[in-house]
Amino acid sequence: MTSLDQEATGESAEESEAGGDIVAMLRKSLEASVVKIESPAQLEPKAPKDLSEKQRLTEQLQVAYVHDLEKGYVTEPWVGSSFQIMSWHYGKNLGRYFPDQT
Repeated sequence: MTSLDQEATGESAEESEAGGDIVAMLRKSLEASVVKIESPAQLEPKAPKDLSEKQRLTEQLQVAYVHDLEKGYVTEPWVGSSFQIMSWHYGKNLGRYFPDQT
C-alpha cells in the first residue's frame, strides 16, 4: 500500500534522500554565514546597584545620545547640560510634529 505522496516504484525514497542532502548542505552553509546579533543589554555593562535613580537615568540618556552621535543624528559630543538634553529631545521627538525650531 502506498501513500498519496509516494510512488509505487520507490523513487520518492531516493528523492527524499537527495532532498535531505540538500537540506543538510543548506543548514551547514546557514550555520557558517549566521550573523550573531547581540541585544543592547549584552553590549552595555550592567550598572552598579549603588547608583542613585538620577544617575541611572542620566546614564541611560547618555547611552542614547552617544548612539545618536554615532549614527550622525547629532554633531556635538555629550556634555550632559540641560540645554543639550532638551534640544536633543526636541529634535528627536517633537521635531517631527513642529519642524520649525526657531
